[in-house]
Amino acid sequence: MQDLRQFRNQQAYHQAFWTLLERKSYEKITISDFPEVCGLNRKTFYSYYKDVDELAGECIRELINRILSVNVQDYTNWDATYLMFEKIIRYQKEVRLIVERGLDK
Repeated sequence: MQDLRQFRNQQAYHQAFWTLLERKSYEKITISDFPEVCGLNRKTFYSYYKDVDELAGECIRELINRILSVNVQDYTNWDATYLMFEKIIRYQKEVRLIVERGLDK
């Protein structure tokens, strides 16, 4: 089980990833960009991720898990669909970035 410091560092990297994706294309994001955005250095980055692709994959998987976390067995089809769209709307900024930056392929 990871400790609170590790959890906070990883969350800082996740937030920094989305911030950087707003500012520039995915291909232009480098590990050197993260200290400026989240205040954690390159060495810390490498203790969690081997590269930006690994971090991006983790961020996208986490986003998908948040959107899909509705247990549809407990709802009618309409209500389950409504809840899914509600979550997509809640995370629309991140979903838009994935599509606009070509990370959905």
